Amino acid sequence: MSKFLEFQTNLHSMWALRRALIDVGFKPEHLLLFDKPEQLRGYHDDLRQEKAHLHIKKEGIGGSSNDIGFVKNKDGTIDAIISDFDKSAYNQIWLNKVTQLHNKHILLNQCKKNNWKITEKTNSKNEIILSLEK
Repeated sequence: MSKFLEFQTNLHSMWALRRALIDVGFKPEHLLLFDKPEQLRGYHDDLRQEKAHLHIKKEGIGGSSNDIGFVKNKDGTIDAIISDFDKSAYNQIWLNKVTQLHNKHILLNQCKKNNWKITEKTNSKNEIILSLEK
């Protein structure tokens, strides 16, 4: 049984997080969003004590994986819950990419509300460059 680890993030929006997870390749049907945190599932489909508002179902992760979860804290921040087994692939580098895409969706939403024109490019370092014009 793999131990679950909690990681602090700079995420704060569940809808933007869900969009970011789709951007990194998860299918919408593998992303479950709950009003109240629900138990994550382990490798053997066992319910674990760790609970999360957003689950990436283990079927969408692959092989011998566990669910990955994201829990919204009382202060509005979101923590990631990733098993010790899965943290080799879903590590800080992965969380940084998800955070970058999360922030992009927040910004795009704000631009849309304000009718700003957006140009998006990705540079050689795989960084997203957004240019905004009123």
